[in-house]
Amino acid sequence: FFFFQAEDGIRDAQESRGLGDVYKRQVSFIVYCMAVMSLCGWFLFVIFGGVGLTALPMDLIHEYRSRPIPRNPKELADKQINLRKKCTELMDLGKQIEIEKDNAKVESGWWSKRKANSNLNSKVNKFKAEVFKLERETAILALEKNISDVNPLIFIGKLLLGIILTVVSIVWLLHILLFILIRKDGVPIHLFLNNLFIGLEEANLGFAATVAFAGFALYLLWCIQKGNIK
Repeated sequence: FFFFQAEDGIRDAQESRGLGDVYKRQVSFIVYCMAVMSLCGWFLFVIFGGVGLTALPMDLIHEYRSRPIPRNPKELADKQINLRKKCTELMDLGKQIEIEKDNAKVESGWWSKRKANSNLNSKVNKFKAEVFKLERETAILALEKNISDVNPLIFIGKLLLGIILTVVSIVWLLHILLFILIRKDGVPIHLFLNNLFIGLEEANLGFAATVAFAGFALYLLWCIQKGNIK
């Protein structure tokens, strides 16, 4: 059996740590494992969510900046030559990675093998990123060859969505800062988003409060998914 302690936040006149009454309970190994997994989940939640809060709106804005634009035949030909050159370089890099992968298998010693695999994984990740970038540039070139079929409103919409999501990300970061990180005597210095939801509820706009809460929560999940991909 394993023990854990929890605090209920109840305050009284007696001197304490200011965190409320402390309870100790005996739990089974399965419950203990669930608690450890939850802790690991929160750790990954913070990492991926933090990356996604920045990456999600910035990627949308970047898609607008790298949108297809009208080009003359010479510019299209030059761009195609450059993409072919990049493709050849990536093919050579892929062959080099395969050779290093075979060499890593015959490494002697745990530390040497671990170091070789670590370097190999780093190169593979960079290789995947470059392949994704090349695929994106190739798709843009295909659109530029048929620029008349491209709807500019799609990329304008991505720009507007990126700007809106940038504001939402800033709001989330402010909420984390004011409600979670900065505290005075163990109490948040400002409720921030909580005030918004409570205000809508008190104004008999319960449905709007639910929609707003769900929107912010789903956006955070979207950011986590984006951070995981990144």
